Amino acid sequence: MTRKWGSCSTAGTVTLAIDLDEESDAFQDFVIAHELLHLKVPNHGRLFKALMTAHIPKWREQDIYRRKVRKHSHLKKRQLEVRQRLNSG
Repeated sequence: MTRKWGSCSTAGTVTLAIDLDEESDAFQDFVIAHELLHLKVPNHGRLFKALMTAHIPKWREQDIYRRKVRKHSHLKKRQLEVRQRLNSG
C-alpha cells in the first residue's frame, strides 16, 4: 500500500500498510481502530464517527496527520528509489 494506511474488504479482511510500524503508537491505534470499526460500520457516517470518538477520543488529530503524511509518501519513496539507482550505477 502506497497511498492508504489500511483497508477493510467486504469479506472482512483488514490489511495494513507495511510501514505503519514506523509511525507513532497513537497513529497506529487510530488506523487499526478505524479499520476494525469498518467490520461493523461500512461507511464514515455519524455512527462511525461516534464510535471512533468513543475508542480514540483524539482521532480527528490523527486523521489530519493521515491526510498530510500519506498524500506525499509515494513521492518520498520514488525519490529514494531514484537516489538508490544513481548511487549504484
